[in-house]
Order: sequence, then structure tokens, then C-alpha cells
Amino acid sequence: MLSRWPIRYKLLFGVATLCLIVTILSVSGFRGVYAYRELVRNISDRALERPAAAELARSVDRLRAAISPLPEVEFPGRSLEKVGLQREAIGLQLTEVTRVLDQYKVALNQSDSGAQYLGDKHRERETVREIEESLETIGERLRSHNWLTDPLDKESLAEEVYHLADLTYELPRYLQKN
Repeated sequence: MLSRWPIRYKLLFGVATLCLIVTILSVSGFRGVYAYRELVRNISDRALERPAAAELARSVDRLRAAISPLPEVEFPGRSLEKVGLQREAIGLQLTEVTRVLDQYKVALNQSDSGAQYLGDKHRERETVREIEESLETIGERLRSHNWLTDPLDKESLAEEVYHLADLTYELPRYLQKN
């Protein structure tokens, strides 16, 4: 078929085929570059969550440290000053954890980019919801406790704080798993 065409048509056919090949390669190259660029942007956006997650873990550790010096047996005749200081220290740390959790949620919402690969934040949002529930449980236990007359159920409180710590340690791992 091509042998009967004049050289002019053969040359035009060759140039058209070459242009088609160059166009296809250019389009695929540009798509690859833009896909890589989007991936890097998504990784850098998600990396902004890491410091907030690390700060959340540190604040939970400080809460755990504030709860750990509570004595095993609390005596009804303890001084009001000591009870007040312990309650104030734990309350401040609980407020700090809540504040840092709010900062993490802001960072999580800011890095929402809808990326296919790194954009699924369902697990992070579920963990944040569980952290909020855990904080509410701890806060309710501390608010409902009569610090002067009743012994504090330190075991269940410590168990809830350790559960909270485990949840906060999961957050940075989600980005690594993606």
C-alpha cells in the first residue's frame, strides 16, 4: 500500500506519525510530572500534621505524669492545699491536652486536599473522635470526684489515660502507613 504512494505522501505520513508519537510522549510526561508534583504537595501537607501529633503525645505524657504522683491511698484528712494543687495540676494538663487536640484537628482539616493516595483521613478522624471521648471520660471522672472525702479510683483513671496515650501514639503512624 505505501509502496504505491508518492514520496510526498510517505513523508507527510512519517511526519504525522512522528508528531503523534511526540504528542503522546509529551502528554504522558506532563501528566507524570504533575502527578509527582501533587504527590509531593500532599506529602508536605500531611507532614504538617506530624508536629501537632507529636505535641499531642507530649501533652498526654504530661497529663499522665500529673496523674501518676497521686498517692495510692488518699486520706480524708489530707490538707486542702495539697488536694487543691493536685486537682489544679491535673485540670491544667487536661485543658492543655484538649487545646493541643484542637490544634491537631485544625492541622488535619488544613491538609485536606482530596488526594487519592494520602487524602483518606477516615482513620485519623475516628481516632480523634475516640481521643475526645476518652478526654470526656477522664474529665467527667475528675469533675465528679470528691477530692476531700473519697479515695480516687486511680487504677481506672490510669487505665483511661493509658488508653488515651495509645490513641495519640497511633496518629503519626497513619501517615507512615500511607
